[in-house]
Amino acid sequence: MYNGRVSLQITSLASGSSGNAFLVQTAADALLVEAGLTARTLERHLRQRGVDPATLAGIVVSHEHHDHVQGAGPLARRYHLPIICSAGTARALESDWAGLDIRKLDEDGMALRDIDL
Repeated sequence: MYNGRVSLQITSLASGSSGNAFLVQTAADALLVEAGLTARTLERHLRQRGVDPATLAGIVVSHEHHDHVQGAGPLARRYHLPIICSAGTARALESDWAGLDIRKLDEDGMALRDIDL
């Protein structure tokens, strides 16, 4: 039975014109929101916080600007992670993200393991 309480922790890994990345954690899962740093830098930030990048539920990106997506493709390829974005962002980055698991988020949302988007 759902009790209305959700344990959610949001950590800013980077915020600004040089790159944006946020780690969202529940009791059971972790999700990267924005990936505007290099994959290597994102890996370092995640590991410093005790998160193995391979255990991420996925990567959510809000739009296709470099400071939001720089490490998304490389990280998704390396760890076989889904990227969640709008249809417009998926179209804009289609060639960069070819062969990746791209999941288009619409107004109905979606569930990603134990995280509802």
